[in-house]
Amino acid sequence: MSITASRLQYLDAIGVQVWEERTSTCEAVLVSTAKIDNSQELAEPLPKADWFIVGAGESSQKQPGNSKEADLLSNILLAAGIVSSDIYITAAGNTSDQAGLREFVRDEIERVQPNVILVFGADDAQRLLRTNDNIDRLRQSAQKLEGISAPIIVSHGLQYLIENPLAKSDTWIDVQQASKLVGQELKAAVQEA
Repeated sequence: MSITASRLQYLDAIGVQVWEERTSTCEAVLVSTAKIDNSQELAEPLPKADWFIVGAGESSQKQPGNSKEADLLSNILLAAGIVSSDIYITAAGNTSDQAGLREFVRDEIERVQPNVILVFGADDAQRLLRTNDNIDRLRQSAQKLEGISAPIIVSHGLQYLIENPLAKSDTWIDVQQASKLVGQELKAAVQEA
């Protein structure tokens, strides 16, 4: 089993024991930081990506990429071996416009055409799916959004994971489930004695 020291650090940072070998790296991801406004038209094309991530910027006072949440997300993606060209992150959670959030994210999803949608946090998941189900129920199985073919995997919010490190193992399971849906199953490394 050959895992670099930096990957071991990323795995340790998110609280995951090393049992699998990962073969890719993540350098940077495209982040949408557009302010949601009901009158806003999104005209420019968005890049295609396998992964569409919602809830990466939970703290309304912080910009994505400048927070502990962004660092944790980066570590999760690196540990899973998800390459940056396969990821689109929206920071749509950074808004007080609840009515516009769902339509804004739906529009982005339709334009990016991802294979899987990974939502961090119950609040964003509940708003997107228009449900009051709690995080435990939402995490039980892949969710669907009417008119969108990509399955939705819900996981704990990033701030929650920072405050409750033991929940990181649940999120690791969620990321693996999403990986399987994308067709990027993480390879198990078996070391024979």
